Amino acid sequence: MSPSLINNFIAKLEQYVKTQPALVIWRIIMKWEYKTIKLKTRGFLGGNFDERALDNMMNEYGSRGWELVAGFDTNKSYGESRDVVVIFKRQIA
Repeated sequence: MSPSLINNFIAKLEQYVKTQPALVIWRIIMKWEYKTIKLKTRGFLGGNFDERALDNMMNEYGSRGWELVAGFDTNKSYGESRDVVVIFKRQIA
């Protein structure tokens, strides 16, 4: 990298810190922990799972400070679901 490119980057970074100090501090001090839960599907071809159990689980984790950040399924073949995966995060004190 050329010195002028580095100096330009530093100048822009300094300007950003001056205009967004709370955001910069927040990004520096925020630490997270993550939890991944895999729910098995049932049925002959899979794809069925208990939505109420999922709702209860998400509400339970939510009450403990966990935030749902992603949910997806894994496929066996031809669109058949094998598992439902949910990922939570919460801030570490």
